[in-house]
Amino acid sequence: MSVGRVAGVRVHASHLWGPPSDVEASFDAADAAGVEISYDMYPYQKASTILAALLLAGDVQSLGPMKTLSRLRDSRERSSLLASDRFTERALANLVLGYLPDEFSEFAGLSVTQAAARCAQPAGEWALDLLIRSDLQVGAHLNRPSLTDDDLTWLVLDDRHCAGSDGIYLGQHPHPRGYGAFARLAKYYLADSSDIGYQRLARHLSTKAADVYNLGKRGRLAPGMAADMCVIAPSGIADHATYEAPSQQATGILLVIVNGTPVWRDGKPLATGSPGQVINC
Repeated sequence: MSVGRVAGVRVHASHLWGPPSDVEASFDAADAAGVEISYDMYPYQKASTILAALLLAGDVQSLGPMKTLSRLRDSRERSSLLASDRFTERALANLVLGYLPDEFSEFAGLSVTQAAARCAQPAGEWALDLLIRSDLQVGAHLNRPSLTDDDLTWLVLDDRHCAGSDGIYLGQHPHPRGYGAFARLAKYYLADSSDIGYQRLARHLSTKAADVYNLGKRGRLAPGMAADMCVIAPSGIADHATYEAPSQQATGILLVIVNGTPVWRDGKPLATGSPGQVINC
């Protein structure tokens, strides 16, 4: 908010998660200061990123991957890491492996503690060895039990919200947000009334984001705008991706048109080329 006030610009917060008690006061202060704020988030309690980011403090990685790997091989560094809160049994049980090199693929979908138990190793030692043997190329999901369903609902329905998936499709067991985030978000806006629900759905999933990032002729249907359309079936849209089966595609999309060209119809892609283009903000 301070940056926005001094620079005279809109502020966008990416990946804004948190209970209203942590966030609402900042929103109110921004409104009072005349600072326009927007944010994006996806409607899941679990996060997903690279395992090194979840396990290793920033100073351990500050000199780049090669130095990080060297530090992980050092016995004194390992002892220090294993004594930290990130390597407790409870913390490691809360990390689910999402993507790994092929030689470790059998562990995808397991927690770090479950995977280590299969190898009859202490979980912390196993995790450090995995990072070394994979050259840090491991992803994982982290549960955030402090974030409740009510918190997610509050964040999704606020007018400052823009839809975001941050979808990572890489790996044997990706986060379900890649396949289900937008359909899952739709449920929030259509829950009470489809009469105004579809207007709210379009605003949060399209118009708001286009306005925030100044995407020009995108985000709404009007003369002179790009002909981008997503047609939802009368039965509605539904997400099916879960943490256990994260690659299940959403259903309920009858037709997708990009720049005036149909690219998807009745659950299948059409052989119409790639009419989309990179949008420079």
